[in-house]
Amino acid sequence: MHDYVYEVIGKRIPRQKRYKGRIDGKHYLILAEEAGGLITSLNKTSLAVLELCNGQNSIKEITDIMGAKYPGVEKDIIIADTARCICDLKAMNLVLL
Repeated sequence: MHDYVYEVIGKRIPRQKRYKGRIDGKHYLILAEEAGGLITSLNKTSLAVLELCNGQNSIKEITDIMGAKYPGVEKDIIIADTARCICDLKAMNLVLL
């Protein structure tokens, strides 16, 4: 991701929409109430990102937290993966940007 784009989106503060969830084996099943009852499954990394979208953490802060959680992964990969995950969560109607 280009540094300029990251500087722009990094300041945004995503927040969760209403959903219900439960653990099912290695995945977390989500019922997105505001998406007409869409049911989706998240892995533990996506769930961690969703939980950090609490209306207080910026995308940059979420990226920093995920980077600390996975210290062996290059920063550029953490940035790209976290931004992509947040976009996917937005597409699933689970977060607002």
